Amino acid sequence: MADIDRLFCRDWYVLENPDAQNFPGGALTHYTLFGWREGRSPHPLFDVQWYLSQAPECQPEGIEPLGHYLTRGWRKMHSPHPLFNPAWYLRQNRDVMEADVDPWWHYLNKGWKEGRRLHPLFDTAWYLQTYADVVASEEEPLSHYLRLGWREGCAPHPLFGGHWYVRTYDLAPETNPWLDYIQMGWRAGRSPHARFDALWYHETYLDPVAFACEPLNHYLTSGWREGLLPHAGYVPAGAGPQGGDQAPLYLELNYCAGREGGAMCVPVQEELMVQEQVG
Repeated sequence: MADIDRLFCRDWYVLENPDAQNFPGGALTHYTLFGWREGRSPHPLFDVQWYLSQAPECQPEGIEPLGHYLTRGWRKMHSPHPLFNPAWYLRQNRDVMEADVDPWWHYLNKGWKEGRRLHPLFDTAWYLQTYADVVASEEEPLSHYLRLGWREGCAPHPLFGGHWYVRTYDLAPETNPWLDYIQMGWRAGRSPHARFDALWYHETYLDPVAFACEPLNHYLTSGWREGLLPHAGYVPAGAGPQGGDQAPLYLELNYCAGREGGAMCVPVQEELMVQEQVG
């Protein structure tokens, strides 16, 4: 119960479930007695319904899912949220694997503060560097983005242009553009950024029939190393940082021309230009 108490996000839970605000015993009591059985989640990055689909024994046996995850579920490599693949996190962070600790717990308590990513297309370190108010709030960045950031026009990654994506694919105002892309958009041939042509990349380098591999992550992890281009006719910019262990386009869009003087990063500038065009 102590671990559940530390991870339970009372303010978020009450915001999502106003009827729990004045519940006798508090919001945590509401969750443990009724909330989880009704599919209500205790944390923005712990999806009860998603978890129960992997551990169906919890419901008939009356086992609270967050506690189940913390005591045994993580060792079975159960995922607490659709955006979190524990095997991927452990592959990216060998020290966590060697320490034999819960990867989700590690991320929430330490990983994000060290710039580690929960999802390959959410750039934790860049998000914290770009949005100083998130650093000041001490809120875990992916939770911030899902709760508020996307509505404020924050970008989750240098190679995801939220305003451009919304305008290009005519999304409804209440649609989170990043979630749209990673959940279904890429399979529909949608591009995450004006300078990454996902459909062209997929048809040129990947299986042109079966959409089994998300193209942007492929480019960022292995494609650029093989000389694959992010769009037809791409020529790396002459200015900015070169080399290193990052894709050229990532370096270009992550580059701050006057970074020592606190200048705004290129991705943010591009997003503001789109806002001006839309407005």
